Amino acid sequence: MKHRTRGKTGLVSESEVLDVLRATDRYRVSNPVFFLVTNGSVEPRGVKIAETNGIRIIDYSRMSRVGEIVRASVLSGALS
Repeated sequence: MKHRTRGKTGLVSESEVLDVLRATDRYRVSNPVFFLVTNGSVEPRGVKIAETNGIRIIDYSRMSRVGEIVRASVLSGALS
């Protein structure tokens, strides 16, 4: 799912995080891992919703490490 809002330094809203959460029901995968990736940041209420529901956030401050973060998450899930 992709949103384009508020430009390069945009702020991901609670509503947009809820869109990601709703998308989790669309994938028939055992033990899915969901990431919210943004070149902006996420509102505090959105962060809380994501954390509560196991959605991992990769924002502008961690964007350069996106591959490393996803790889580590997938490997840790494969080993558990």
